[in-house]
Amino acid sequence: MENTIFKKMHLKDDASMICINAPQEFFELVTDHSSIKLIKTGKADYVIMFVSSLQEYDAKIKSALSKLNSTGILWINYPKSKGKIKYDVNRDILYRHSNKDGIEPCAMVALNDNWSMMRFREIKE
Repeated sequence: MENTIFKKMHLKDDASMICINAPQEFFELVTDHSSIKLIKTGKADYVIMFVSSLQEYDAKIKSALSKLNSTGILWINYPKSKGKIKYDVNRDILYRHSNKDGIEPCAMVALNDNWSMMRFREIKE
């Protein structure tokens, strides 16, 4: 699965990655993929952020954006609503809400049965 998801994410070999609020299952995928360099400080090629609420998004987005290098890519992961379990963050909400932060979604993939992820880019004027 990890090779498939990393191909969908268009990860480049030897890319640097910062993970924010990632569950253990994601860290296991990343550490099993030898060409990705997990870093904790500095600027990264990829910032992967996990949020379970809009409040969590608002609390973490500025920090996430500040960790991207000049060509960096931001992926935001949010939980899939299942049955009666609903979240106040989803594709449509992130699409509308992210504009205030100067970013817009440009791609989307399913990480697994529990998480979806959206790639964001800077809004160009």
